[in-house]
Amino acid sequence: MTKVVLSRKGFDASAGGAASPLLPDGRLISLPIPEHGTGARYSSLRAPWGQSFADVMRQSGMRRVRMRNRWVLLDDGLEAHLDPDLVRTARPHRPPGWRPAFGQAGAAQTILNNAGVGAGDLFLFFGWFRDVRARPRRDLHVIWGWLRVGSVVTPSTALKPHSDHPHVVLPDRTNNTLYIAADEAFPGVPGAGVLPFGASRVLTAPGARGRADWLLPRCLHRAQVLPRHRGRFGENGRFDARYQWQEFVADGEGVEEWAEGLLRAI
Repeated sequence: MTKVVLSRKGFDASAGGAASPLLPDGRLISLPIPEHGTGARYSSLRAPWGQSFADVMRQSGMRRVRMRNRWVLLDDGLEAHLDPDLVRTARPHRPPGWRPAFGQAGAAQTILNNAGVGAGDLFLFFGWFRDVRARPRRDLHVIWGWLRVGSVVTPSTALKPHSDHPHVVLPDRTNNTLYIAADEAFPGVPGAGVLPFGASRVLTAPGARGRADWLLPRCLHRAQVLPRHRGRFGENGRFDARYQWQEFVADGEGVEEWAEGLLRAI
């Protein structure tokens, strides 16, 4: 049975220090966290519409980002941990054979290992977004991308097309693992990609006081969920996601169908 993984990615309070922007026209851009030595500069990374990440950040009012418990200036040399790397045009001069990929390591990868996540399973990436259209502005957790796993490799055996991935460029990470995208997630749906904003992909409950107060479908309540000690289910579909975790692994009746519906509702 396919496992569906809700995977927290992008800026947060400690890495980045701000929300990723939900732009006035409904476009989403998940901002990758800062990391020295990756070779991927915010000024050279491109949003799907061609604008640099740095320009989007500045237009959203960002002048500094939080990195390892300190604030650093957003200048043209600041580098990012572009992961998951889902869009070919995000970086120039992709090598032949490049495929979308996602890297994980450390305790989060241990959770994925223990859950048996591998080829055929599906990642749904979510993160913290601030809706600049709303007054007052809303903070939301939103699903913004996906990757169906085609193969799982260690970065030391990764092929040349993935040589620019941060888990290959900087491989000194415990349990370092790379998930390579399949050809298709579902029939007619690419194996990986990014999503526009949509109400069905907002995890935060309507009227919630905080972004981590989620409203989840019943199929996830019935699912086998790991890690069991993270988060807390409540009544009427509510889930308390305030606790620190990166990977929420679920399988069971209706889970894959729910995920497919999110990807097709574009």
